[in-house]
Amino acid sequence: MRDRSIFAWTRVSAALSVCALLVACADDAAGGADGPELLRAEAEAAPGAITPEGMFPPPKPGYTRLHAAVMKGLKPGTDTMRCQYVQAPLDHDVDILGVEGYQSEGGHHAVAYASTVNAPLHVDRNCGMEDNASQGAFLGGVGGEAGGGTSLPPGVAFRLKAGSSILLNVHFLNVSDEIYDGYSVVDFKFAEVSAARPVASMFTNGSFSFKIAPMSAAESVAECKVSKEFSFVTYSNHMHDYGTSVKSEIVRANGSVELIHEDPVWSYEMQFTGGGKTYGLDAPLKLHPGDKLRTTCKWKNPTVSLLTFPREMCIGVGFFLSDGSSSPVCFNGTFIDMAPRAAPH
Repeated sequence: MRDRSIFAWTRVSAALSVCALLVACADDAAGGADGPELLRAEAEAAPGAITPEGMFPPPKPGYTRLHAAVMKGLKPGTDTMRCQYVQAPLDHDVDILGVEGYQSEGGHHAVAYASTVNAPLHVDRNCGMEDNASQGAFLGGVGGEAGGGTSLPPGVAFRLKAGSSILLNVHFLNVSDEIYDGYSVVDFKFAEVSAARPVASMFTNGSFSFKIAPMSAAESVAECKVSKEFSFVTYSNHMHDYGTSVKSEIVRANGSVELIHEDPVWSYEMQFTGGGKTYGLDAPLKLHPGDKLRTTCKWKNPTVSLLTFPREMCIGVGFFLSDGSSSPVCFNGTFIDMAPRAAPH
């Protein structure tokens, strides 16, 4: 069982997973600690989402638990990702002050996004064009793709916009010799929106095109030219099992290079507990149009198999101050502003 929180690892003294997994959410001075009345009670579990009693601790006071549908019969060597709609759209904005959660053996991540897709509650399916097209702001989660293991500054929130549902992207990777079921729960600390509360969104810069030959070393660079202003409050790196080192830098429009964060030695556990850089609200890391984000990853592949994405990853992840309406991505050098939009019909 893995135990993670978007604002701090609760019971692990290191840091990371892709995305969040940190100790305890800081109290918010702007109020709303108990969350909107509509979302205080534990949400109705999806059909087929019955978690065995005692598998995970109960949600903390003030948190609402959302259940992912169980991934049944995960076979050895399988890599399974599903899109699950676990919260119906609301008619008003809601802030998310903290996210914690758990996955059973083989869990890689359960990441929440705002979505405008017109899908019934509890839909569980392979992620397709409709799901990806309507994906909007990152809302937190558990596991490697959930936030990079760096805590947000106290009082900063994610924002679920009116009319958006919560989509969970759930990923299990069975590297054992046994067949097992995959369980995931994600706990949200909802609050009424406050105009005084800063809001953060996620930015992801990654490379998909690398190939790591058997019994070989390899290097890949993910470089992205940004097209608008960004004010980052955290930034961290993410790889998987076979990474050896990674660093993220800014290449300014004038050609100068600034180091953001370097992990000179990467280990297996750092995909779940890795570190990063945190900036104060009064002194965020600023990027301007024409600047580039560059993440350089190195691996050693001791296996007899070719390693590619998503078995391995080369990603830089940052949270930036925003209105909560989008979570931009940059993959293989292409910048995409992932603002929520209507799904194709």
